[in-house]
Amino acid sequence: MTAMRILVSGAGGLVGKRFTQEALARGHEVVALTRGSSGEGRIHWDPMEEAVDAAALEGFDAVLHLAGENIASGRWTAQRKKLIVESRVKGTGLLTRALVSLKKPPKVFVAASGSNYYADNRGGEPWDESGPAGTSFLAEVCFRWEAAASPAREAGIRVVHARMGAVLSTGGGLLTRMLPAVCSGLGGTIGSGRQRLSWIHEADLAAAFLLVMECPEISGPVNFCAPESVSNRLLTKAVAAALHRPSLLVMPSSAVRWIYGEMGESLLLADNAILPRKLTEAGMKWKFPDLASALDDLLRGGCECH
Repeated sequence: MTAMRILVSGAGGLVGKRFTQEALARGHEVVALTRGSSGEGRIHWDPMEEAVDAAALEGFDAVLHLAGENIASGRWTAQRKKLIVESRVKGTGLLTRALVSLKKPPKVFVAASGSNYYADNRGGEPWDESGPAGTSFLAEVCFRWEAAASPAREAGIRVVHARMGAVLSTGGGLLTRMLPAVCSGLGGTIGSGRQRLSWIHEADLAAAFLLVMECPEISGPVNFCAPESVSNRLLTKAVAAALHRPSLLVMPSSAVRWIYGEMGESLLLADNAILPRKLTEAGMKWKFPDLASALDDLLRGGCECH
């Protein structure tokens, strides 16, 4: 495997940190695209101000674009929804335009997207990459996010849209939001509990990013998730069992909608089941292909909430 020089936006986030760790361990060089000043291992940009040090982008083999406003950090007001969209569309457009202007553009541009691109499964078979687009706010966000990478694709750069499931990690994301309630014995099923979730262990996600960078035949939308989807009920009970806590409570769907509004409807109640067909065909070897192995790895040290 030839060592790559990789540019990463959002390198300071949960996914960016884990990817950087994995890439460095495999002998690649990683440079962060950051809102801070340029320096050793860092290049300045400010996507909302459409500012980037374009000259410093020369010489990269691959780009991993992860930057975007957190979708789960607050209720979706009109202002917040605008920020969620603009942080992704403006950043992707700015970066791809800068890349295509280079004397030697990178060979591959891997851009984050989400499994929320797809329509609600409503209990049907999980979608592969040919699944239909949804009509929710998050589906629209993903559609516009992916479309913003058109300049790179039109210039001949190989573009991969990483439609990610929920990332399981003890460093942030879904699992860390669940742990306080579960550790306190207050964890429970949300709504009917039948709605499914597609997920991926942070280590497998980092490995999958490197796999698609190294495989020239992979392009377009790619589902980044484990081979199995799990119901909300199964997930909640599995986390509780791993921590030797009860899981008896139920949060009704009406309460979810009242507390979280549209965000709760999209993130907690929708049936979001996808399959990683392209990764499987490319020979992806998951370290954690099932929920039991993933939780055993992440929670073997118990709960640190208290």
